[in-house]
Amino acid sequence: MDGMRLFHTCPVDNAELLAVMLGNHGIKAVEHMIEPMPEGEDEFSRPVEVYVPEGEYDRAFELFFGDDESEI
Repeated sequence: MDGMRLFHTCPVDNAELLAVMLGNHGIKAVEHMIEPMPEGEDEFSRPVEVYVPEGEYDRAFELFFGDDESEI
């Protein structure tokens, strides 16, 4: 994906929540389901990659993984 950077890989329900939370901070996230679905996974636990714009990656990382979690 041009101009996008992989931010996080997680199960589908967590990916949807992450995308909404990023959107609430003005960061447009894109979800991409990993195909084919890994063996032993179901529709709710299948892994999804969440991408953010390259220019917003550092801000998104600081929001969710930084020492100061006061903005979340």
